[in-house]
Amino acid sequence: MPEMGNDSCGSLRLRSRQGISVTLGGAFLNLLLAGAKLAAGLMGNSRALVADAVHSLSDLGSDLVVLGGLRLAARPEDHTHRYGHGKYETLAALALGVLLALAGVAIAVSAVRSGLTMLHGEAALPPRLVALVAAGVSILVKEVMFRWTRAVAKRIGSAVVMANALHHRSDALSSVATLVGVAGAILLGEKARILDPIAALVVAGMILVAAFGVLRTATNELLEAAVEPDVERGILNTVRGVPGARNPHQLRTRRVGCRLVIDLHIEVDPLLSLTAAHEISSQVEESLLQAFGQETIVYIHVEPDAHGIVPPSAE
Repeated sequence: MPEMGNDSCGSLRLRSRQGISVTLGGAFLNLLLAGAKLAAGLMGNSRALVADAVHSLSDLGSDLVVLGGLRLAARPEDHTHRYGHGKYETLAALALGVLLALAGVAIAVSAVRSGLTMLHGEAALPPRLVALVAAGVSILVKEVMFRWTRAVAKRIGSAVVMANALHHRSDALSSVATLVGVAGAILLGEKARILDPIAALVVAGMILVAAFGVLRTATNELLEAAVEPDVERGILNTVRGVPGARNPHQLRTRRVGCRLVIDLHIEVDPLLSLTAAHEISSQVEESLLQAFGQETIVYIHVEPDAHGIVPPSAE
């Protein structure tokens, strides 16, 4: 999940524009990079680089999913979606994980077939230098895209943009595997050409690992999993810092897109007036909004502190 700090959710429309902007920029670079790697892979006789190009093309599909999720999630609350439309982001992240997994499986199958063909004695053309250069350029470009997208994801608190950033990182890592495989096949001769499909298989493994992480995060959010333990500790510490708020308990948390939902009970002095107890509750809510963002949804149940009741004197 993205790191959630003060106002990480921010204005839903503003965060949507920022997320869409970085995604469109990434889509344009993905299109250029995929074309360059596909051409270099075909000209350079590198199955691993062709597999890497397919991975970059799959990034274009994921970019479309991210764009759709961000646009839908930016819709305001309405009479049928009282918590807003943030779950569309989660659904988009889930779809992105599925796309990643399918790409990983397809590349793995192709790599195994190529490797078995080589082992059965079919001659393979050696990779050329152009494939090596293309793999190196891909590493640099995808790492820049990863860092750019991750920075935006953290700033706006978007799980689906963060998932897309991880997709860029997996592409950078797969290009590293491609670089190693192509370099080995070029430098070590015909017997080492098996390194090329082996590198493609490593690429597939990296993609599948990234897909598992994205799917796990999205599934947890759809199943209303609680937020991270350190965030819950921060919530309790924030409540304890409000004068008059005692014994915060029965804390329940979840996320709706970038929005954090907090539901908890507090105790107050039983001798306080209803107005005073309500004021403490309002102060707790404001403190949580300041700490976790103005888009946070907070529910507070106020109870009398049973330990604060002074028993009547015995006659």
